[in-house]
Amino acid sequence: MLRPSRLGRRPPRSENPNPGHPTPKTLVCYIAEGKTAMEGLWIVQFEGTSGGGGGAVVLVQGRVLGGDGAFVYTGTYQRDGAKIGARVLVRNYNPAMESALGIKGNYELTLQGTIQGEVIKGSASLVNQEGPGMVFKLTKVSPLTA
Repeated sequence: MLRPSRLGRRPPRSENPNPGHPTPKTLVCYIAEGKTAMEGLWIVQFEGTSGGGGGAVVLVQGRVLGGDGAFVYTGTYQRDGAKIGARVLVRNYNPAMESALGIKGNYELTLQGTIQGEVIKGSASLVNQEGPGMVFKLTKVSPLTA
């Protein structure tokens, strides 16, 4: 039988047993603040002046990555409480398809939205260009897991 002195000192409950990692209490607060809730796979639905459509988007570490049957989306997002803003480059890889804004080729959008649980609703407009905007809805499908 081992004596307690050979087992080493057991940390008191108030100490973090894993130095360099958040304590469970810190982790719970981090999640409750919504810091990780944005990251995941989202379905996007949008409606513009020339029609509508949908695709898939991954939000991860401030990045936007996604696409649909004719376009690839890449960009960045920032969250401020229940608000989200993004700047996204939309690149056309299928020239036979026109965008929901009636634009041929590539373009850039700024997006502003409101987060309501697992849904984000908002609007988008062209960056540095005159033209119509669109409305969008994102619905979370799955969180990202390690």
